[in-house]
Amino acid sequence: MNHATVAGGNNLVPLQSRSSAYAKNHSLSADSNNMVLAEHHMYIEGRATERENVLAEEILNVFCTLEKLRTSHVVALAQLNGFQGKRQEFNRSKV
Repeated sequence: MNHATVAGGNNLVPLQSRSSAYAKNHSLSADSNNMVLAEHHMYIEGRATERENVLAEEILNVFCTLEKLRTSHVVALAQLNGFQGKRQEFNRSKV
């Protein structure tokens, strides 16, 4: 949904015209109308920032988990290679 529009029934109504209609119905001056519009934009920006922060935290958690898995994988491979090397040395010494 575009930040400049809000739902009005089944149709999207431009925010400016909706604010103007609100001002007419509630006897708001042009300054009050602009304040309502500014508050609405601040609210929308605040909500968007909250969502961005939640997504950033989730992305960071996934990245950290991936790095832990990579580290564990590298350690496991190194241990396996070490065991295989020792096994080969042991088999050679038996011959």
